[in-house]
Amino acid sequence: MQGSKWRKLASKCVILLIIVMLLVPAGCANKKPAETATANTSTTTADTSASSNTDKISAAQLANPEVRIGILVPYTGELGANGNYWFTGAKVAAEEINAAGGVLGKQIKLFTEDDQSNVEQAIRGAQKLIKVNNCIALHGMESSAQIATYPLCKESQVFNSNPGGGSTRIDNLATDYLFRTCPSDNFDGVATGKMLIDGGYKTLAILYENDESRLSISETVAKEFERQGGKVITKVAYAPNQNSYVSELKKVFATKPDVFYLAGGQESAPTIIKEWRERDYGSQLFICPELCVPDVIKNIGGKMLEGVLSEIPVADNSTPQAKRFAEIWQKVMGVPSSGVFEANSYDGIVIIALAMEIAGEATGKAISDHYKDTSDPNGVKVYTFAEGVAEIKKGNKINYEGASGSCDFNKYGNVRGAYTEFQVKNGKWEQIKFYPESVFAHVPF
Repeated sequence: MQGSKWRKLASKCVILLIIVMLLVPAGCANKKPAETATANTSTTTADTSASSNTDKISAAQLANPEVRIGILVPYTGELGANGNYWFTGAKVAAEEINAAGGVLGKQIKLFTEDDQSNVEQAIRGAQKLIKVNNCIALHGMESSAQIATYPLCKESQVFNSNPGGGSTRIDNLATDYLFRTCPSDNFDGVATGKMLIDGGYKTLAILYENDESRLSISETVAKEFERQGGKVITKVAYAPNQNSYVSELKKVFATKPDVFYLAGGQESAPTIIKEWRERDYGSQLFICPELCVPDVIKNIGGKMLEGVLSEIPVADNSTPQAKRFAEIWQKVMGVPSSGVFEANSYDGIVIIALAMEIAGEATGKAISDHYKDTSDPNGVKVYTFAEGVAEIKKGNKINYEGASGSCDFNKYGNVRGAYTEFQVKNGKWEQIKFYPESVFAHVPF
């Protein structure tokens, strides 16, 4: 009889133990601490047991003692020279915000992944940052990556911001869970067209890498050059990863253009430029913004690039906020700010943080609902996160003026921009002429 009682009690204990085991979330016993990314790292370690269920992700995000932001940037591939600039711009902003008390009292923690300049890896990186690292926002993507990851971000209620991708396909992509702090390629096209016309060029030939980013900008450059009185006499597409591009160059220069526009990636462009120079095809070379970086000069050599023109969207460097950022960048990096959208990356993080302060909630939805409120035209002008928080606490609306420009969003999360024309002189990019935002007031926005 006594043995029977013990058997019944043991049976009940086993059932209770099974129930407890079912209720405990998978992976609690083997969690690993996540590591904060640094400027020299492209990946982070994190717990791999997080659920892919959107509701559970949201709960995990809300429970985090810090605000987790994923920096998804190209450290390698055709845009590999941009990744560290964009990450460091974001890191500078995060450190400033944390020093000022954080977002709603929480410190920002950055996680980063290399999208390798391709869509497939961007999606994989986004999935890890969202589902494993429980990030509430992704930042740093160029055009193709932002377009590819946007559906996943929106479904997961994770915000998606872009400091350097100008594809026209993003112009009307969405009204929520997305913004960019660089202007559309429509503005780049107008800027480049105007610079070429101002330079006295009449005929233009275009060689472009056949992908989203380069196709977008080459089309707008062609359209605007002709709108402003020039003539596009040939357009040639090319595939990357070739040993030589002589056949494409022959097609381009068979038309004997006054100016040659190259919209290429950072891996293919050096070969093209060397072959153009070595075979003495002539014509003035004007290259797209993503090639207007110090790394390209290092890779190709100053002599090969001497006299080459380019342009990038940059703020008026006479403004206090632009001067302040330039001083910070010089201190952090030991070199002057290059204009490779690092200020745009900085502004993106500040805007994300201010949106959460306005909302009173650190979530992707809060950012989506309130990022436009950071640049209210009727608000008090602020130039830093700390200034913005001070005004928000007073109950005032704010109008953030960024290091990269005005940061005034339209209904699709796009901004205008100012532009600078550059030329390689004695192995360095030198500013030739500055074009303020007012020059582009006529561009549809």
